[in-house]
Amino acid sequence: MTSLKLVLVAVAALALTACNEEAQVACTAETAQAKMAELTTRMTELGATDPARLEQFSGKAAELQTQFADTAADPQAACDAIDALMAEMQ
Repeated sequence: MTSLKLVLVAVAALALTACNEEAQVACTAETAQAKMAELTTRMTELGATDPARLEQFSGKAAELQTQFADTAADPQAACDAIDALMAEMQ
């Protein structure tokens, strides 16, 4: 009986985790704007610590800022592009 309870708790935890991940996938215009602000902060930090790497990513960041100036048009695409660039910067 105890094993069954543990299995049920584990399954419930996995289901909740999956639901939480799905909630994080959706991106609103506000989320995209926050991510763009975070990207700007990371670029500033990168400029202070590694100017050569900043040069490497500054063109891509400027392109994203231009492409997604209106994040409300396609917030999910903006979030995906920003996330990809920030992952590349790490």
